[in-house]
Amino acid sequence: MWLDFQAALSLRDGRATHFRWVPSHVHPCQAGDPFEQWAFHWNNVIDEVITRWNWQRPQQFMNKLANLERKLTWWWDRANQLRQFYFRVAALEGQQEASLFASEIIELNDEEVDLAENDLIADQLPLNWAVRCRQAPGKIPGIFTEQLLQWLCAAEQLGGSQIVVSDLELVFILVEDCDFCFPFQMDGTTSWTLKALPDLFQRPPVSMLLRPVQFALQHIFDLFPDAFHRVPPAPSTDLGVYMKFGGSRLCMPQALLLKARANLRRFTSSRHVRRTCDLARPLP
Repeated sequence: MWLDFQAALSLRDGRATHFRWVPSHVHPCQAGDPFEQWAFHWNNVIDEVITRWNWQRPQQFMNKLANLERKLTWWWDRANQLRQFYFRVAALEGQQEASLFASEIIELNDEEVDLAENDLIADQLPLNWAVRCRQAPGKIPGIFTEQLLQWLCAAEQLGGSQIVVSDLELVFILVEDCDFCFPFQMDGTTSWTLKALPDLFQRPPVSMLLRPVQFALQHIFDLFPDAFHRVPPAPSTDLGVYMKFGGSRLCMPQALLLKARANLRRFTSSRHVRRTCDLARPLP
């Protein structure tokens, strides 16, 4: 906006431009001239519109706002407890009395908010996460690991609560994104090529999509164990999957997850996944 404003000023052919500061959030009755009265009036109108719009957000947004408020309140209570504790310890004359207060004050109520489960992946990643993904050695290209982690962080912004998603379920979620690229060894050599599924001549088997996703998830966990949470392998018999697949704790839109599980049930309706060979079939 300011670049456009500067360009407009440069086209004035040498005419002088005078800047005038007009205070905001002032009642129109305090204006010194009609211009200030006009500016005060419309600035207040815009403020009212924005205020009403901010409180007419979707329920998903209000839930995230409430969760953030609970988390900030938790940290404020924690800091206040520690402050009181250290001031009381400093006022004590003997170490024996200080130990009596330690068990009394440091106790904390964690019933309302679980910080480890509510933190988003994007909030826990270091600044150089993309470089570390690309430089990590492994059986798949680092750019695929970076792309997968970037996709997971973008999915968090769509809303939804945290849920455990198995590696197989995640594959069926990713294939719904026509722009997401999977790595393939197109010519049979060790060189990898990233391709979106619509660009392929035929749909690959599920096992060919699952393997690089599992490698990438393991790389992400090895690189950022504090930001990315993995869960032990377990079957999903309600989806027709009797093999044990590892999973990840992800924040995912409910509609996207339900659609992926419906496609997975359709995939297992003709043959349940009990062995690796049951995955050697293309997607439905």
